[in-house]
Amino acid sequence: MVISGVALVVSVWGVWHSKRSADASERSANAAERQARAAEAAVPPPPPPVAWKVEQRGKSLFVLRNVGTETADGVYVHKQGGFVRVEENGRTLQPGESMTFVVIRAAGMVDIQEIRVSWDGQVQPVMVPLP
Repeated sequence: MVISGVALVVSVWGVWHSKRSADASERSANAAERQARAAEAAVPPPPPPVAWKVEQRGKSLFVLRNVGTETADGVYVHKQGGFVRVEENGRTLQPGESMTFVVIRAAGMVDIQEIRVSWDGQVQPVMVPLP
């Protein structure tokens, strides 16, 4: 009878200890999942394959730069009613490469705030803001 009582106590202690261990494992798994979600949210998305940035180099001179990760063939900066002058349309721009263009601004004329750019595979022009 004494042995049965001791066995019962040991068995109850084992169940209690297993339950605590399972609860701790579940809390640890939940914390790891939350930490993984937070790390995933902190990682910035990859840059788009082709993306553009305009830099100003003078009063009217600008540079269109490919800040994406892929090459853009047949790059075309639209003239927008003659207010944008480009001599290099149709170029291929590798990532990091650029081409120049001029924005014609005169008193009393519409002030251009963005340019329209298209390239092979991107028929619909993309609006790129001027600085």
